[in-house]
Amino acid sequence: DEEEHEHHHHHHHEGCACGHDHDADEIFDSIGLEVFKKVDRSHLAEILEEMAEGCTYGGIVRAKGMLACTDGTWVNFDMVPEQVEIREADPENIGKFVVIGTELQKDKIKALFND
Repeated sequence: DEEEHEHHHHHHHEGCACGHDHDADEIFDSIGLEVFKKVDRSHLAEILEEMAEGCTYGGIVRAKGMLACTDGTWVNFDMVPEQVEIREADPENIGKFVVIGTELQKDKIKALFND
């Protein structure tokens, strides 16, 4: 006999060092940027790791986009807590960077790509 189980799906991100519990019913904020400057791929990886693990930019649950790199290539990237993926992409006209989360530090996020 199998017992019936009630399932509660709360999206707690164990790896988030922010001290926040990210529940599914939280109201998320987002910021989308057009990025015209080229970025260093290793620097992009560092930024995304910080977003995935730290609080510098807010309680980030997702970041994605495509950017031109200083080596002449373009990359697509995806970030969720504890997972960062960067892969080669076809060239575009304008880079894009989207961040979703809570208590976003929008000025800090904008400053990453507009110096």
